[in-house]
Amino acid sequence: MSMIFRPRTYFALAITALLLAFSQTGFAQTIKDPVQWEFSVKKTGKGTYSLIAKAQIAAQWHIYAMNPGGDGELIGTTLRFDKGTKLIKGPEERSPAHEEVMLDEHVRLHTGQAEIGALIRGNSGQKISGSVEYQACNDRMCLPPKTKTFSISLP
Repeated sequence: MSMIFRPRTYFALAITALLLAFSQTGFAQTIKDPVQWEFSVKKTGKGTYSLIAKAQIAAQWHIYAMNPGGDGELIGTTLRFDKGTKLIKGPEERSPAHEEVMLDEHVRLHTGQAEIGALIRGNSGQKISGSVEYQACNDRMCLPPKTKTFSISLP
């Protein structure tokens, strides 16, 4: 006994397959960002300031360290400053990353919170701007990389 497929059946199967495919790719785009950033700056000496980018990372999520290790394809967290910023030291991680083994690779990541900082030279009232790029992941998926910009005045 053979089954007869009609054009409508093929059409229904194709639509169902497309809906399933789009529902999976659209899922990651509907998740609220599990990482919230706060930027602060304080004076450390005459004309020197410490800028801190602090991440609060939701439970079950992580971001990779600045040097994440692994196979070289992980997206590490980066802190960048716009042109004209005079860096003295950094950017560097101010909170220690911990190491985990994922798919037989040793990787460095942050959970809970992370701090990245830099020592800069400037004048009171000067605006410092830049961005932090990161990728949030959990044990099932990684969200697309995000970039958060900041602009802050030196005290």
